[in-house]
Amino acid sequence: MLKAISVILYPTLFMLFFYKSPNGLNHVLSHLLNAISKKIAVYFFGFLLIGTVLNSAAQNPLAPAGKFNVFTQSNVTLVTNESEGPIAIGGNLTVEGNYQVAFTNVGDVKVGNIPIGLVVAGGVTLTSGQLQVNNKGYVKIGTCTGLTVWYKDNNNAFSPIRITKSSDTYPSPSAWIQINNQADGWAGYEQPNPVSSTNNPVCEASPINFTTAFTSLKTNSTNLAQCQGVSLVTENANGDLLTNISGQNLFLDVPANPIAGKPRIWNVSGTDLNAINELNLRFTPTASEPLIINVSTGTAFTWNVKNQNVSGTMKYIIWNFPNATTLNIEGNATIEGSVLAPNAAVVKTVNQSNIEGQLIAQTYNQSGGEMHHYPFEGNVDCASQVCVKPNAGKDTTVCIATVQLKAPQQGEAWAFLSSSNGNTPSISGAGLAAGLTVTGQYKFVLKKIQDSNCSDTVTVTKANFVLASLSDYDICPGEILTFGYQGLSNVTYKWSDNTTGPTITVKPTQTTKYSVVVTSSNTGCSIADTAQVTVLTKPNAGKDTL
Repeated sequence: MLKAISVILYPTLFMLFFYKSPNGLNHVLSHLLNAISKKIAVYFFGFLLIGTVLNSAAQNPLAPAGKFNVFTQSNVTLVTNESEGPIAIGGNLTVEGNYQVAFTNVGDVKVGNIPIGLVVAGGVTLTSGQLQVNNKGYVKIGTCTGLTVWYKDNNNAFSPIRITKSSDTYPSPSAWIQINNQADGWAGYEQPNPVSSTNNPVCEASPINFTTAFTSLKTNSTNLAQCQGVSLVTENANGDLLTNISGQNLFLDVPANPIAGKPRIWNVSGTDLNAINELNLRFTPTASEPLIINVSTGTAFTWNVKNQNVSGTMKYIIWNFPNATTLNIEGNATIEGSVLAPNAAVVKTVNQSNIEGQLIAQTYNQSGGEMHHYPFEGNVDCASQVCVKPNAGKDTTVCIATVQLKAPQQGEAWAFLSSSNGNTPSISGAGLAAGLTVTGQYKFVLKKIQDSNCSDTVTVTKANFVLASLSDYDICPGEILTFGYQGLSNVTYKWSDNTTGPTITVKPTQTTKYSVVVTSSNTGCSIADTAQVTVLTKPNAGKDTL
């Protein structure tokens, strides 16, 4: 018999899985044509490939994990309590308690048109308890060494399928996996019925290529950490901007004029994340504008989960841990959104609350709480924006302490960049720079609010134009006086009588003020000064006498 692949078509995901074809190639081709016409499924040869690498187009970065509630590259230990959705394990499964899988949703991966609620690429260790697979979900186990699959009970009657230790019996197992459906319970699923050790068996190679999937997921996690989206601002309950978020009931908000269709990004250290009291949103994540929380950590991180108020938008939220290789989930609050930790051994034994989304990890150990089936449904566009560079204007030289720079356009903002003298001036949103009290160069930057790298700078040089003051003079009536400046270069003059020489010659008949504006040709700075020429009253020495 031929093994074929059923390919479920997603916008960015091809999910391929085995099923047994009873009628050979003709049967495969007939399904191929029928599936294409219905836009439902395509049959082809091979094995399951799941892989989508986040690039410049808007895509779902968790698409390689499909709709699985838990998706790991290696081993999983399940103690309590349940996963509402299906689970896919790239390594071995250890059952150490009572656990339920596919409690409300069996997912959409199928083999022979039978939905698969649990995939284990490796083997299974049954230590204690019972793992139940619900909603007519089936099971695929790569290595069944030490196990017995009971397609019928000990009386050879169709009963719920059980997977037990080889040494155990059907009615009295010490620990077991139970498929809450009988082997003949998939009638009408377009495959020979019932399932058995020779017809779509439990024990066969994994239908999922976990290596391909995790190559993509690890790349996507790294790319999300560098994603150019809309950087969120942190505020308190009053709307005041915060730089120190420790101990705060934190609110995340979008800045003014956010770019539409871009992910909302919050980059936070693990230390700062653990220091907040709770997390709130002042915006609503959507499929085209999802919330990505990039948590920078060391290799080992313990997450003290705090309350998160997200108004039911968990299917548009990703908690991304690109650097963690060990992630301990503690605290007592529910995680709202999906956890992407593709390099990490995730341990959730202290925290007894739920995860409202998918969990993607290297390994997973769960004892307490539930996995709720809210697969991530957002599309993330990390493409860099084309920079339309702002125009900060021309460099200028001033001799005063305040200068008006070019008015910013919508979506632009001024900021002080640096100074050559260590002095720190201020600059308003409208571009009024003040506090240029020390000579030197001041650099200001005009940048795009949503892309701080898209910017233009202007240099303001504060110059000191020092010039000796003019003296006042006393003259006698009819006297001619010449005064002004000598020995200056690279300056221009304009006197009150419109002459432009360095000196002025006057013969006033009464006391008169003469003003001048001296301008530096190098800096453009000007200094105005005034000199008063007082015409003295001629003394009266009396008449000549003999």
